[in-house]
Amino acid sequence: MDGSITTNKGIALIGKLLAQKGALQITRVAVGDGTPPASPATLNALVHELKNATIESVDSPKNGEAKIVVTVSSIGVTQGFFVKEIGVFAKDTDGKEILYAYAGFSDNPQWIRPEGTAITNVATYDINTIIDRVSEVKVTIDPSSLATKADLTKLDDRISALERKEHVKIYGVRWPKGASASKGERIYDSVGMTAEAGVGSQTVTNDFDKAYPFAGRRRCNGYRDADRTFHVTAYEGEPGYTTNDPAKLVYVETPEFYYFDGIDGDYEVMAVSTYPVPGFEFMPRTYSAAYLVAMEGETDSKKPTSRSGVFSDYNSLNGWATDIKKLGSQYTGMLAVDNYIDGLLMMIEFGTKDTQTVIMGACSLPYDNNHVALAAETGVNRILLTKAQAAGYVVGQTVSLDSNNYYSENVAKNRIITKIEDKSTDQTYIYFDGAAVNIPEGCHIGSRPWVNGAADVVAASSGSTVDNTSGKYPFIYRGKENPYANAWVNVADVLATREGSEGNYKYYMNYLPDPTKYAGGTVSSDYVKLSYEMSKDGGYVKELGKDKRYPFIRMTSVVGGSSTTYYADYYWPAQSAVCAVIAGGILVTGRYYGPRSFHCDVAPSNSNWNRRARLSLCVPINYCTPFRRPRGSRTRRTGRLATRQKYATSGGS
Repeated sequence: MDGSITTNKGIALIGKLLAQKGALQITRVAVGDGTPPASPATLNALVHELKNATIESVDSPKNGEAKIVVTVSSIGVTQGFFVKEIGVFAKDTDGKEILYAYAGFSDNPQWIRPEGTAITNVATYDINTIIDRVSEVKVTIDPSSLATKADLTKLDDRISALERKEHVKIYGVRWPKGASASKGERIYDSVGMTAEAGVGSQTVTNDFDKAYPFAGRRRCNGYRDADRTFHVTAYEGEPGYTTNDPAKLVYVETPEFYYFDGIDGDYEVMAVSTYPVPGFEFMPRTYSAAYLVAMEGETDSKKPTSRSGVFSDYNSLNGWATDIKKLGSQYTGMLAVDNYIDGLLMMIEFGTKDTQTVIMGACSLPYDNNHVALAAETGVNRILLTKAQAAGYVVGQTVSLDSNNYYSENVAKNRIITKIEDKSTDQTYIYFDGAAVNIPEGCHIGSRPWVNGAADVVAASSGSTVDNTSGKYPFIYRGKENPYANAWVNVADVLATREGSEGNYKYYMNYLPDPTKYAGGTVSSDYVKLSYEMSKDGGYVKELGKDKRYPFIRMTSVVGGSSTTYYADYYWPAQSAVCAVIAGGILVTGRYYGPRSFHCDVAPSNSNWNRRARLSLCVPINYCTPFRRPRGSRTRRTGRLATRQKYATSGGS
């Protein structure tokens, strides 16, 4: 760090010391993750202090300034954070401690990992601070509040031992640049690995069940406190863990990792690593809800939950922004990074951009205005359809019934099919649970998203309840139920915009680093326009854009693929000035959907039965800066992306 700002109180102290010919007594140096203000000289403390640093040395005053060398270690850190501010504290002439100097660097923060993670780090800072003509600088610190040299030596020895012991594992897949084939070629440590998806209680072979970060994903109960810190109360398998308590939200924890997603030489490469690798980005630990949001409680006090055994609700992006805040201002809907992580890990694990070839998901269920009751009945739990129409439904799925159309629910809402039984050679009864209803003449039936927890029966780390290829059944991917298909999910921190005039429109994605600042679908100054243009045409995704500042937001830049080539997911561009973004797809129309499918032509105020939500960890804004390996870490870089291409390759499985 080139220098620091001497605070107003620091300047006043220099004057006092010069008059008294006294020495500057530095008491401590501290770091925090607060956003530096426009006028730091007025500060009396750090914006958000988190930890004391260790003062290694203070140079003798030269040319009116002194250099203070400090280190910040992972010791005692329970929740990782980005260092965005440093404060030098000194003793005033009245004996009280003041903030003497301040330095902020939110544009290039360094990440301090929690103690006990696979890679802990020590960051070193050189602070050049003005002392004017003060001739002597003394350091008087409380050793009990700081990490000792012995602590730091022990930590460094631990890191070195880990690096000697552990081989850097990189799991990846690649495609020749521009190739249309969705299936890729396994590279690095993925070579020879098998990844199978299970069905029901089936046991399958999946080598990624022992590979990090894939195996590190796990369900948990937890909550966010007011400062947005996530607290795990119990992990799956521990006492107290539950999936069906409305007061205990169920999340999927994805551990921190490093990733590459882009062009390397003649190949398009996706890869993840346990350790830092040059060219890789850092992804911090994240928490995303295992289930879709259901609103539960009394009519006037319903709150969002993420749990098994309930039906998810629908709303607009604006509506969800309001409803989710009933849990607290620190809560938000699904973030772009959550969707990105699921897709990245799935594509690497299964070796293909077209993950629907492995797990189709619920994407081909009936939704037809012609599915009308053949007979009116009173006090029944069934509806009579033609045999051909009934053939599309499956036992266990959710349906709703309406007297007027297939998308309303005035006869019965969210009923589960219990039996499908032929009445004759060309007519079939569909039976459903719940209270008996009257089936009027012309009653319509339509599919709805599966009940939350329907996929809990899957024994494998990933897979479907009955089969993976029919497009009828829900699935789970490493703890998360239906990351695509089943229902569109609103993305809380992006808005799509269309700019210009007809015939000359340009399309952009706008990212909101702090999703708590969402304001009713307005693209305010809090948003950042991504650097690439999105495709002006709808179609199957061929290429994804990339903004180096936010590499985890990859949206469609070029279409021209198909349902079986490239990403094999469909994209809809904005049809008005500002549009919401919904991701993943719904339970109808089959092969349009997947982890890189985005519907960007939905008004933020538009509510429909297929617009669902998923809770996410509303991380502080500093988590949403580019996820890079922090400078100053003593962790060694091992290998280079290009040189590790020497590893053998094989086709994806």
